[in-house]
Amino acid sequence: MFKLITAISLVMATYLPAASASDQTTTVGPLWACSITGNLSGYSFSPVISIQYLSGTGYLSCSTVNNERIDVPISMKLRGLGLGLGFSKIRNVVISTASIGVANSPDALIGSYSVGASAGGTLFAAGVSFDTALNVKRDGGLSFDIGLTGLDAKGLELKLQGMVFEVAKYVY
Repeated sequence: MFKLITAISLVMATYLPAASASDQTTTVGPLWACSITGNLSGYSFSPVISIQYLSGTGYLSCSTVNNERIDVPISMKLRGLGLGLGFSKIRNVVISTASIGVANSPDALIGSYSVGASAGGTLFAAGVSFDTALNVKRDGGLSFDIGLTGLDAKGLELKLQGMVFEVAKYVY
């Protein structure tokens, strides 16, 4: 039996090609690690139908595993539609994300994302600070969290609405 196994091993070693270093693949993780930062401002108007519109600019900053780095200027919008009553002026909203792994190109992050339902309210105030996080997602499974830090909101409003977050390349 031992001679038969040895003979089969010799035949296989003779006729099957050996694996070369180029045949082996290594997983090194995402090719790009990206984050989104920027500032938004806008308004929310709710005379029964609630409409919210925040817009601004920022950067899509990405680096590769080889330490290549790019900063793409972007424009952002956070739009909402639902039910509510009142009006708010919102200024100085800082937006940021944690690192987002992207396999092909940072352009994969350009597009529209569903935020889902959200509830909100503003009571006449100046210099009010708030922090919140929203999970955004789109078809194809891409999903990440955005953090919003507000430094100034004025108005009187209560609302319940669905929201969309949009990222586009900034055109000067």
